[in-house]
Amino acid sequence: MDKIPNEILKMLRKEAEIIYKPNSSDKELEEAIEKAEILIVRSRKINKNLLSKAKRLKLVIRAGHGTDNIDTETAEKLGIEIKATGGSTEAVAELTIALILALLRKLIQANNSLKSGLWLKYQLIGRELMGKTVGIIGFGRIGRRVAELVKAFGAKVICYDPYIENYEENVEFVSLQELLKKADIITLHAPLTSETIKMIGEEEISMIKENAIIVNTARGALIDEKILAKAIRSGKLGGVALDVFSEEPATENEIVTFNADNIIVTPHIGAQTIETWERIGRKILEYIREFKKKHGM
Repeated sequence: MDKIPNEILKMLRKEAEIIYKPNSSDKELEEAIEKAEILIVRSRKINKNLLSKAKRLKLVIRAGHGTDNIDTETAEKLGIEIKATGGSTEAVAELTIALILALLRKLIQANNSLKSGLWLKYQLIGRELMGKTVGIIGFGRIGRRVAELVKAFGAKVICYDPYIENYEENVEFVSLQELLKKADIITLHAPLTSETIKMIGEEEISMIKENAIIVNTARGALIDEKILAKAIRSGKLGGVALDVFSEEPATENEIVTFNADNIIVTPHIGAQTIETWERIGRKILEYIREFKKKHGM
């Protein structure tokens, strides 16, 4: 189990015996997983080796969206069910909007310069979201919510998602190439799969229009970070905001350590809101109660 708020932990302990091992070593987790029937995990990678140690495990609950940190193929072979709680749609969508606005209005520069004793009112000329073309890569729950929010600001939305043929709302679906060429702001909300890993590489970066903004609050490995860093150094992009990275913690990532005012990096806080954890906690409880009923507990 990853670290979770105490309030949620108290709720869970009323329903089941909890072995709480936040930030545990692989060995500690192996020992705990041998006894567990249910494993609750957030970002920790659950690989074949760990699953093979699970003698009694019947259910893995992923606290959040997606299951790319879990070896689902091995779990299926072992008869272990996997469920994801979701619950972070609003939080991640709102962070995406916050990052877009912060880049457009140069909020980081404004804050830092004023705190350094500078009054740069006339130098910090920003841009408005209204009238911009926002390209959304991945049109699941979070992508759709981002579309709703940017439309409220008067932005135009174009979308790329090869798994959606038609959608009831008035959203223009385009190819990835067309999206990259047309969008003033590109925001990623695709799942991480063998098909999407490094989907934004050298060729894709070269298609992006000058001064465009890239925001990634989905999965770090969707973008080839070395190529992105090269584009940042060249000055091609108008701004980059990353909440996720291919390897985390990312304190030594070259994009994180790059000193530029138009780069915003945050430590994977997309789902870190009180409301999200309340939703996740309720869903975990629901799954535990379903499990107990199913197995006559």
